[in-house]
Amino acid sequence: MTKTGFMRFEPHGPKGTGLVEWDPISADELEAGDPVQRGHIYHEEPAVGYLAGVWDCTAMTLKFCPYPVHEFMFLLEGAVTMELADKSRITVTAGEAFVIPKGLPCKWIQEGYVRKLFMILEDPDAAPAGDVATQRIILPQAGGPEAGLQKLEIGDPDVYAGDLPEQRNHIYFQDPSGRMRVGAWQGSPCNRVLAPSSRNELMCILEGAVRLGDKTGRSETFETGDAVYVRAGEEFSWSHETEVRKFYAIYEPGLGAS
Repeated sequence: MTKTGFMRFEPHGPKGTGLVEWDPISADELEAGDPVQRGHIYHEEPAVGYLAGVWDCTAMTLKFCPYPVHEFMFLLEGAVTMELADKSRITVTAGEAFVIPKGLPCKWIQEGYVRKLFMILEDPDAAPAGDVATQRIILPQAGGPEAGLQKLEIGDPDVYAGDLPEQRNHIYFQDPSGRMRVGAWQGSPCNRVLAPSSRNELMCILEGAVRLGDKTGRSETFETGDAVYVRAGEEFSWSHETEVRKFYAIYEPGLGAS
C-alpha cells in the first residue's frame, strides 16, 4: 500500500481495512487486564526491528521490566501512565508525544482505551545503551522558547525555490547508533522543490498546513492533527504559506551501520 513519495498515516488505519487485531499480549507480560490490541504497520524493516504505524488497545497494565525497544509515540486518544523504578509516574494524554528508550525499567499503565502513532527501533545487534539509570521518559515540547528550539542552518540551499526559510529545531532523543532521532521543528513559509529523502520520517503536524508532492504529480495537503510519512530514497516536495510546527521521528538507515 506504499505510495510514491509520501503517505498519510490514517489515524484509524487504511481506508477499507482499518486496524487489524494482533496476537494477544502474553499473560507473562501482564500485571492486569485482558487487552485486545489492533494495529497497522505502514512501513517495516524486519532485519533491524524497525516498525512505523498505528496501534490501539483496551485497558491493561504491563509488568515492570526493561522496555524492549526504542519507541516514539504520539497519542491520538486516551492516556498512558509510565511508572519508573523510583515509583514516580508520568502521564501522557492525547495530543502529546513521548519516547521510551530501550532498556529503561518501567511499567506501562492504561486505565482505558489508547490509540497512538508509533515508530519503533529494536536494533538487536546494537551496542548496549550504557547506564540505564541515566535514562528517562522523554517528553518533546511543541515549540516556543520554552522548548529550547535552536536556529537550524540550511544544509542544502539549492532545494529551496525563492527565499530561504528560517527553521528552528531541537532533538529530544537520539539512539546510541544515531540512526533514530526524535525532535520538534518549526519553519517559516517555504517552497522545497522535488528532492530525495535520506531518511524515513514520521511527521505529526502540530500547527499550520503543508503541501507535499511527488514525482508522479500527486500532491496532498496535511493540516494540524495530520501525520505524514516519507520513506528514505523517495522524492518529495514540501511547501507552506504560513509557519508550520511539527514533531518528527526519523530513522536514517545509512547512519551508524558497520
